[in-house]
Parts: sequence; C-alpha cells; structure tokens
Amino acid sequence: MHNRGFTLLELMLAMAIFAIVGFASSALLDAVMRGDEASQQAQQRLQKLQQSFMLMERDFWQITPRQIRLNGEAPSKAVFSGGKNWIESDDDGVTFSHAGWSNPGAVLPRSEVQLVGYRLKEKQLQRLYYIYPDAITGTEPRVQVLMDKVEGLKVRYMEAGRDGSARGSSNDFDSGADFSTSDFSTDSSSSSTSRDDDNNDEDGNWLDTWEDSRLPALVKVTIVHEQLGEIDRVFTMPPGLTQ
Repeated sequence: MHNRGFTLLELMLAMAIFAIVGFASSALLDAVMRGDEASQQAQQRLQKLQQSFMLMERDFWQITPRQIRLNGEAPSKAVFSGGKNWIESDDDGVTFSHAGWSNPGAVLPRSEVQLVGYRLKEKQLQRLYYIYPDAITGTEPRVQVLMDKVEGLKVRYMEAGRDGSARGSSNDFDSGADFSTSDFSTDSSSSSTSRDDDNNDEDGNWLDTWEDSRLPALVKVTIVHEQLGEIDRVFTMPPGLTQ
C-alpha cells in the first residue's frame, strides 16, 4: 500500500492556522496580563487610601488638646488648627497634637506626644510630623507621603454643643501659614472663636476653618483622586474632649 504525504498547500494551510491560533493566544494572554496589572494597580490605590484613612483615624482618635510651647514662651491658645492653604498646603490643611507615639521604656529622647499635620502638596497627600512637640523655632517637619495623584483635599469641621453633640458654628482663622514652629505661636489672650456666617458650609453645619482652644466634634475629610474620584470620610473626636 502506498502512503501519500502532505501536499505543499496542506502544509501552508496548517501553518497559517497555527499562526492565527498563536496570534490570538498571544493577544488574549496580553489582555489578561494588562487586566491583571490594572487590577493590581487599582488594589494598590485602594490600599493606600485605606492606609491613609486608618492613619488619620488613629491620629484623630489619639488627639490631645495640648497647647504648643515655643522656646520656653507661653503656650499658644489654639490646640487644633485648619483651613485653606494651612501649612503651605495647595488646598486645605490641618494640624494638631496626638498622644500614643510609642516609645517603649523611654529609650528614645522624646515624649509620646507628636505634633502632626496633613496637607496637599504637588498632588501628594502628605503627613507632616515633628520629633518633639515643642520644637525650636525654624525646625523643619518630616514629610511622609501617603498618596499621589491627589487633586484635592478638603477638611470641614463641626462644633460640639454644650452637651457634647455636634452642631454648626464658626471661628476666625488666618490662613496661608507655614508649618514652622513659629506659626503655632498664638496670643493666648485673644479669642479665636466668633460667629462668622461666611465660614459655614452650604448646609450651615460644616465649617471651612478652625483655630480654637477647643476641639471640633467631627472632622470631615474629602480626598479627590485622579482615578478614585471623590471620597469622603468623617472622623469623630474622643468622647469627653469636645465639650
């Protein structure tokens, strides 16, 4: 019996089919890899957002109404400050002190109280902090980048009523300050709380600025991200500190 081989046409047809299948498989694999990469990037953005909010929540929950003392001078009156262009922010910024900065056995030459701030700078959500809460004038803070590609940062405040519940009010505020130690010096004889309707948000409850010897009852942080859009988070202050 004579065995007949493949013709040239059959070989060319088989090679063409194999090339088409290989090209399709390559395109499918490339699409899967691109999708996986995009998914990982989206997951990383969400993780950074969650980590940023978790860090804010920890700082706010450990907040302490501590007045700042500069170079042995009288302590400042304000214990919580925030507003437009505060600490050289491109948008809103906020500063306060919190306790609970771990120092086991007092090994490090510092306390467990930390002066911190949050701001938007060059599309970066930054956390600023000092090693010492009562730093020498001119001391520069350390910068911790939490997120990039951030287009906006808005911080709003709600005042506590006499019973400790949140209600709207307003406070005088001097915006555009630098985050150097000299900017935390406030005349303790002056009052930073007054009625100013221009400071109220559209709903009449949230305030645009805050600089007071008291703490706000609620702090609302809004982050505008290039990929994630606008995200709001409301933080409560520890019970008993806002009255």
